[in-house]
Amino acid sequence: MSSNSKSKPFIYYALANEQFTIPQLIQYGVAAEKAGFDGVWTSDHFQPWQPNEGHAGSAWVLLAALTQHTSRMQLGTGVTCPIFRYRPAVIAQAWASLSLLAPGRVFLGIGLGENLNEGAAGGGWAPYEERACMVTEAVRIIRELWEGDQTQIKGRVWTVDGKLYDPPASNIPLYIAASASAKSARLAGLYGDGLIMPGNVLKSNTAVKRAWEDAVRESGADPKTKPILVEHWAMFGNHNEGLEAAEKWRFISKA
Repeated sequence: MSSNSKSKPFIYYALANEQFTIPQLIQYGVAAEKAGFDGVWTSDHFQPWQPNEGHAGSAWVLLAALTQHTSRMQLGTGVTCPIFRYRPAVIAQAWASLSLLAPGRVFLGIGLGENLNEGAAGGGWAPYEERACMVTEAVRIIRELWEGDQTQIKGRVWTVDGKLYDPPASNIPLYIAASASAKSARLAGLYGDGLIMPGNVLKSNTAVKRAWEDAVRESGADPKTKPILVEHWAMFGNHNEGLEAAEKWRFISKA
């Protein structure tokens, strides 16, 4: 994770639920903290991108376990889709509970989802514009419930009438993923506490970052005060190990 300011960037380690079991990922998360990483994030999928990846454990269970096996690192998802598979109120409740287990150490990364996960799990699917509207409504619900007060929202998709009796122990940053979409970057700028995007997009697609920065200013904030979480890929090992890893990520260009 990096900031637009000149402050030292935070370095997170990605825990790939697609490639490893939950017990393995707990071990990797503990090792990442010992190695000096500032945090970890984990993918939140119902099934892997490709069948040969072989795994798709619950991201929420993993994060809950890591709150008890680590003491310093930031913990969150990259990313959770707050529509279709999950209801926003349930996400608000889960992250409030995680916050009680690790005060000041959890964040929520959200995105507009993939049919591979949301549709395949029976939650349904929709075109981009509808999903964008749903995510906007979901963010409002999550944020209001985190306040701990009685919440009454009659939205286009959800009607919420309730409260979290165990609100978060501290503020939970909510980041929104944009991938290569300027439209999603604008959503992140208007409604998120930061932006999640691939490193190659940040470097090559100036329109995405510009859309985010313009939207942040429109919301009344300074882009320099909000972080950008950038995902980079790295390979450590010999040539054969590289080939084995590439076979599990063929859906990504230039794997």
